[in-house]
Amino acid sequence: MDVIGPLLLVVATLLILLVSGNNTVACVGNLIGARVVSTSAALLMEVAGVSLGLIFQGTRMATAAEHLAKGLSSGVVLVVLTITLGLFVVGALHEATSFPDCHPACAARRCRPGL
Repeated sequence: MDVIGPLLLVVATLLILLVSGNNTVACVGNLIGARVVSTSAALLMEVAGVSLGLIFQGTRMATAAEHLAKGLSSGVVLVVLTITLGLFVVGALHEATSFPDCHPACAARRCRPGL
């Protein structure tokens, strides 16, 4: 039984979730944070933008990905995607330990109730 196919699907899905969440924050996070538009309006704009991007660029992106992976075995693709996922996890853990919620140096600015 081939286990690489299902593993590829799981790892690729996790990467898609991580990257799309990161892109969503980059695209509409400032709009929400600055209160330019409501959260629901910003997310609606993001959904519309992603949907239009998939409609107009989806086949081109799939073709580009196919050309990039041409000649690679599914095992090699799994290793590359797993390393990429590991980098996301290491980055998240590093950020969580490097920037605690209430660091003494910034306690006066950020950790006051109501801010």
